[in-house]
Amino acid sequence: MYDPQDAPRLVFVTLKDAPHRRRVAIPLPENAAWDKFTASVAAKLKLGAVDGVFLASTGEVITRLDQLQDIDDLAVTEVEPAVHDEDGDSKYQKRHSALQRTLQPLFPGLFSSSNGRLPVTTK
Repeated sequence: MYDPQDAPRLVFVTLKDAPHRRRVAIPLPENAAWDKFTASVAAKLKLGAVDGVFLASTGEVITRLDQLQDIDDLAVTEVEPAVHDEDGDSKYQKRHSALQRTLQPLFPGLFSSSNGRLPVTTK
């Protein structure tokens, strides 16, 4: 992040098309780099990564820091996160045969998942 002490410019950034508007202030020092700026925006807005930066008033695409003036109002878009499979390893588990899947609702005790052990009876 940038040190606010040596920042001659300050811009305000929001997430474009967000259901709730969260606005953060980002200081811009003279020797700032674009990558550090986008990383700072992503950190303050709690985003994975910044995809695009736009002027909020006109929608003009911003690609360099020298395009920004003091107290500009910006909107950013987030990089779409990759699809993550929650079930991970169980995605490719072997399924029961079609006959077992058909008979299981009729005879649930016959196909119980007891890991090869005999069922416990109470007599």
